[in-house]
Amino acid sequence: MKWYVYEFCKQYFMRTGRLPEWEMVLSEFQEVDVSEVAEGMSEFDSRIQIHC
Repeated sequence: MKWYVYEFCKQYFMRTGRLPEWEMVLSEFQEVDVSEVAEGMSEFDSRIQIHC
């Protein structure tokens, strides 16, 4: 499930140019365990830091 979160974050960033906020991502993935959401966001953050 973390890859769905990662992809959501990536698409949001590409569409808006802004980093997604924790609360917004949590509200999009209410049915997903918080640890999975955190992993997906962490993966996204690490890739953004590599490319920026």
